[in-house]
Amino acid sequence: MKRIKETLLVSLALAGVMLVFTQCGGKGANADVVIAEGVSSELLPVAYVDVDSLINHLDFYLQLVDGYEKELSKQNESLNAAGRKLQNEAIAFQQKVQNSAFASRDRAEQEQTRIQRMQADLEKRAEQVQQDLAAKQRNIQQQLSDSLLLGIKEFNTPQKYQMIITKTATLYADERYNITAEVTVFLNKRFKSN
Repeated sequence: MKRIKETLLVSLALAGVMLVFTQCGGKGANADVVIAEGVSSELLPVAYVDVDSLINHLDFYLQLVDGYEKELSKQNESLNAAGRKLQNEAIAFQQKVQNSAFASRDRAEQEQTRIQRMQADLEKRAEQVQQDLAAKQRNIQQQLSDSLLLGIKEFNTPQKYQMIITKTATLYADERYNITAEVTVFLNKRFKSN
């Protein structure tokens, strides 16, 4: 879950940068110019979103991750069951060899080959499951990124802000520019209406 979250956060930061570039085309109506002697009391038409907080409260993301975790759990259970079966077969084979229970050496070699094939199949299956889960993770990242870009663009219509950035790489940002709660509420309403 933590690795998923970290990967998604990087994707979201990149999406935020893309959003900044797409949203910077218009001009802000209520921005004061910073004067050399002091700073204007009005806010600039810039805002930021704390991605960590947004992700932790975004229903769409939580649903995607919940589905992924269920699939991960299901696949792990299936692989573990297959691993236990293989282990039991290997133990039974060893016991038969120790007790000389095989009618011939050829029969023992056939059984050993069958168990080795089972192991190779399990390894191949585990690798395929890992690839499938990685593809699902990339799909979640893409869905989330697309949803956030569209949602934030819709949130900013009519254009209230010239830039909406992420706080991820920002060293300091005044809380007055933080619109995370507003964006979270908007995106969750948007998700529920779909």
